Amino acid sequence: MKIERHVVVSWSDLQAIVFECTERDCGARVVIRRDSDLGKTETVQKCPRAPHRWGSDLQSVNKHFEALKQHMTDGTGYRILLQFDEPPQAR
Repeated sequence: MKIERHVVVSWSDLQAIVFECTERDCGARVVIRRDSDLGKTETVQKCPRAPHRWGSDLQSVNKHFEALKQHMTDGTGYRILLQFDEPPQAR
């Protein structure tokens, strides 16, 4: 029998969300802290390093982050929790 252990993370456990560009040879990242006021930050719709488009005209990174934040804190009837495999133990 296999026993699996996981780590479940709620909004209060997060420090930040990292958005990473998936274009070939890029990998640029935007880090948004959990407590960021998205109304006062620059709207992120493209890669910070190159003109690679992220999302659509209606869905910026900010909007995705705000939706995730809402559903992880006070979703209507449910919350989103993130689950990860437990990190391997150092020997």
